[in-house]
Amino acid sequence: MRAPLPHPPVSSITLLSLLSLAACSNSVRAPAKTSDVYRGPPLALDSTPPQQRVILTAPTGGWSFQLDQTRRGFDHTDIFLTITRPNPAYMRAQTPVRQEAGTEVDPSQPVVLYARVLSYDAKPGKQAYSPVPVASAPH
Repeated sequence: MRAPLPHPPVSSITLLSLLSLAACSNSVRAPAKTSDVYRGPPLALDSTPPQQRVILTAPTGGWSFQLDQTRRGFDHTDIFLTITRPNPAYMRAQTPVRQEAGTEVDPSQPVVLYARVLSYDAKPGKQAYSPVPVASAPH
């Protein structure tokens, strides 16, 4: 029978370094922000429990939007959205369309919205998000 191989000593600093590297490699990067003015359809915030919802009032059908991520800060939560323009090859009724996205953010938590508007054929990537002036949604 063979003798067991000796284990090299592992210091707590080495272990913590490895754990922090693993944690950093799995984290989602903070999105790029710009100070450019948001130029898209109106967005509103509805803070009715159990969660805050972002409401997009698109000028026509064909627009879409998605919640990309939320990032908790010290005294607020940043909400990042991607809005996609409709494909111009298709005709749409010229009537406003209301869409909603739940955020899972508590209604009592202050939020800051950031959005980017992409062409129908653009792939979301490193496009920066603009701050969105937001009104409260009517109930």
